[in-house]
Amino acid sequence: MRIETFSAKAKVPSVASGWGRSTSPFIRQHRDAGRTRRQVELYRRQHRLCQRCLANNRTTVAEEIHHLIALRDGGQTDADNLLALCRRCHSTIHHIPIIVQQTYKTNTINERDTMPVELKPTTNRFIITGKPGSGKSTWVAERRQPGDYTWDTDAVAETLFGMPTFPRPRNVLSALDSLFAEFLRQVATLPAGGPQVFIIIANPEKATRLANNLNAQLITIEIDEALRQERMAERAEGAQ
Repeated sequence: MRIETFSAKAKVPSVASGWGRSTSPFIRQHRDAGRTRRQVELYRRQHRLCQRCLANNRTTVAEEIHHLIALRDGGQTDADNLLALCRRCHSTIHHIPIIVQQTYKTNTINERDTMPVELKPTTNRFIITGKPGSGKSTWVAERRQPGDYTWDTDAVAETLFGMPTFPRPRNVLSALDSLFAEFLRQVATLPAGGPQVFIIIANPEKATRLANNLNAQLITIEIDEALRQERMAERAEGAQ
């Protein structure tokens, strides 16, 4: 019979040195997916009632978990970006296909702040997009009422961090993402016929997806390019 002995001094690879850890993208992907499922399940146990129904004075068991900012748009699976919903509310958020888009145009420099087409809203939620200097904030300011919900990332960044324009450090961007997720959480629970919601999103693709997600009207503001460049120059001078 052969007996093997091992020295206590023999070096055994540790986890800290990398032993037992897989660097395979396939393994990491499945490990991350498992972590995501655990986070969703924990949130589900902590929120057993539909949060949208509760906001409308209804008591309904939550059946599904909704990401306020979709994973494909960089949203995270954490409590700040999740909402517990019944199947009906979740379907309402995702599957109403109508996006009413109204484009406002200013064609000459003499029409500086004129937006001649009157909007006939079918909803009280508006996603406003357009190039910098096109007049998105002005459009909102002319229409919002006390008590309405308004999100303008540049305005929030200026108020909280004194940084209305890019570049912004990573900690500021992270804080803005968390605040926006909480803002969307509040909007998702607003009752029908509640206050108006205005969200300014410069990126047109992201604005379109968000309008679809919130069943909001997508407002694209366009102005004469020479006027826009003039406004941007004035803005740059004011920032100096």
